[in-house]
Amino acid sequence: MKPAVLVVSRQPGTARDLADALASLDVAVESATAFVQAERLLHHAGYRVVFTETQLEDGTWQDLLRLCDGLEDNPAVVVASIHADARLWVDAIDAGAADVVRLPLERTEALRVIGGVLNQFAAGTAA
Repeated sequence: MKPAVLVVSRQPGTARDLADALASLDVAVESATAFVQAERLLHHAGYRVVFTETQLEDGTWQDLLRLCDGLEDNPAVVVASIHADARLWVDAIDAGAADVVRLPLERTEALRVIGGVLNQFAAGTAA
């Protein structure tokens, strides 16, 4: 079974763009538009990475990080924002996120970040 990435975004094109960028990694990319939808998906599938915007209709990246921390699979959380800055990076990393990226996401950045997290899982060193 190929590794899965869950994209949680209010923007309909984000999951498609990320799937296109990650095509060479042979990963399944699924999407949710809200925290509640993501919560349901996370309880029923083994995701390796959760890629989330900072603000959702019904939650935040912190809510998703807490949820993922409590899951047996413990997927890595990558936080994405058009306002990604040093402050967000420090807050997210200190809270346990795997990385922070700026939106719109560039293809090479997606490959670097998601590919790196998946490599850590494959090597058994993911947090």
